[in-house]
Amino acid sequence: MSALANSTGGIYNRIGRGVPDVAVVRDNIAVYGGGKFQLSEGTSASTPIFAGKGPVGFLKPTLYGFSAV
Repeated sequence: MSALANSTGGIYNRIGRGVPDVAVVRDNIAVYGGGKFQLSEGTSASTPIFAGKGPVGFLKPTLYGFSAV
């Protein structure tokens, strides 16, 4: 076990990487907004790729609907 695992209580491989360890494209991701496609980057843009889900569409009504519960 690595020293990191002992200090954080997490699960790490022998070189200190967290388990499970994933990698996703984070540069030049096509996103659609404001009526056009654009290239974006970063973990927020790559999250749907890892999740494997389709587009969520206009999310605001769904999110505000939870406040009534």
